[in-house]
Amino acid sequence: QPPGYEFAVRDALSQMVLLAKHKGQIAPPGQATAEQEKRVKAALQWMESRLREPITLKDISGHVNLCPRACQKAFQKYLHCSPMEYLQRRRVFAAAQRLSLTDDPITGIALDCGFSSPSYFSKQFKAHTGSTPKEYRAAVQAATRALQQQRGG
Repeated sequence: QPPGYEFAVRDALSQMVLLAKHKGQIAPPGQATAEQEKRVKAALQWMESRLREPITLKDISGHVNLCPRACQKAFQKYLHCSPMEYLQRRRVFAAAQRLSLTDDPITGIALDCGFSSPSYFSKQFKAHTGSTPKEYRAAVQAATRALQQQRGG
């Protein structure tokens, strides 16, 4: 290549980028962020409606038309965690609600909340809450009884 060919290549690339921007092919920075935010919200809604199902990063990113890496980055930017970390936390929270409000068997709750096995559920639940599902339910029931006694009921 002749000396200075890099400058000619850079100039040609710059002209292509400017042309694409003028033709509307490149979104301004604010729009790109708004689009990312919309996609994260759509992913959250989609995930919420499928908590019971096995979900992969590929499923999530495919639903919102992002590559898996871009999906990871968007979640990290808006939620400070990966899509799979968010999903795991959401499943644990859903299970904690069920443990608090029902007498359903723990195994059933684990499977209904999308966990593949009761033992994996217990491990994840303890990692997120500091107690096993059984301990959590007992603590909630004890607190509820104490509150009812204070109220005179």
